[in-house]
Amino acid sequence: MKVLISDPITDSGLSVLKDANFNLVELPNSSNEEKTKACKDIHGWIIRSGTKVTAEMIKSSKELLVIGRAGVGVDNIVSDEVLEELCSLPQIISVQQLHC
Repeated sequence: MKVLISDPITDSGLSVLKDANFNLVELPNSSNEEKTKACKDIHGWIIRSGTKVTAEMIKSSKELLVIGRAGVGVDNIVSDEVLEELCSLPQIISVQQLHC
């Protein structure tokens, strides 16, 4: 499983993911253009407050199964445009918090 990490996380957090044999794409502090390019073939995405998920990013993420947001809130993920994209993805099983 390929996981994009687009914001800084702790070394201990990275160790847990590496020990679980995830294929990590580490792009902390990257530009939106770099994030959009990197998310095309990921299965999971770990973000914090530094990443603003756009509808364009979701549209290009054909294999995306989960977005994990470290911290409080989903304001950097949820917008009407992003909700529409998330709710149209066949691989999304539940977006309960997003009210599809």
